Amino acid sequence: MRQHDIKVGIIGLGHVGSHLAKQLAKSCSLVTYDIASSSEYPTSELRDCDLTMICVDTPPLPSGDININNVFNAVSRCPSKTLLVRSTVPPGTTDQIAQATGKQVLFSPAYVGETRYIAAPWDMLEKQTPYMIIGGSQNGRGEIIELLTRVYGPAMRFFQCEAAEAELIKYMENSYLATKVIFVNEFRRICSKIDLDWHTVREGWLLDSRIERDHTAAFELDPGYAGKCLPKDVLGMIRFAQESDQHFRLLETVHEINATLRQHTIAAEASEN
Repeated sequence: MRQHDIKVGIIGLGHVGSHLAKQLAKSCSLVTYDIASSSEYPTSELRDCDLTMICVDTPPLPSGDININNVFNAVSRCPSKTLLVRSTVPPGTTDQIAQATGKQVLFSPAYVGETRYIAAPWDMLEKQTPYMIIGGSQNGRGEIIELLTRVYGPAMRFFQCEAAEAELIKYMENSYLATKVIFVNEFRRICSKIDLDWHTVREGWLLDSRIERDHTAAFELDPGYAGKCLPKDVLGMIRFAQESDQHFRLLETVHEINATLRQHTIAAEASEN
């Protein structure tokens, strides 16, 4: 099977799906669909796909829990034989959907971040650290790795694990990055209070090779973290921990500090208008 003989479906063309479509268009034949479009659902085309990636949004509920209905509906409707969830979901979600639908469903975290927090464009980072985490059944993982090795080439590294482990890995990553953002914001506030130059302190700190530069840019006029991923996933992890009878005190504090920082930003913007 040559690269362009591989047919991949992508359901959901938001932040993650559109990025993956652009990436995979170079090496695959694509079938794409977004529920917001007026196009007809491509049932027959998706049935012929070797793999379909589910990239629909998972909005937070008022409680902070993640609404997985879009993922469940997308998997239930899709006729592809193998589905790979790329949307961030709570641990246990992929296995629950696979059991409920009787389909081969696996999970792989997507890494499409916000460039203001990181040190280089995502296209460059993908080339520097080519890896994918594939979570699910052993047979399913083997099939997907065999296929995606043809797509991405031999430089791609695959880490295999259970679906729930892969889901928690993604939450752990985003929770860490959010904590890192709040950490540097707190140090910038201290610098401001005692009249020290934040940029000098930051650059001196980053001379230590153990500390990576990404997510260390604290913005004076736009503090804390925002966007589509970190706020939702931090709350989602807090709620998952609570449902597991475990209060995640560190992450709860990170969330509280960020909420205060963002409220001050919103108030400042409102006063300017």
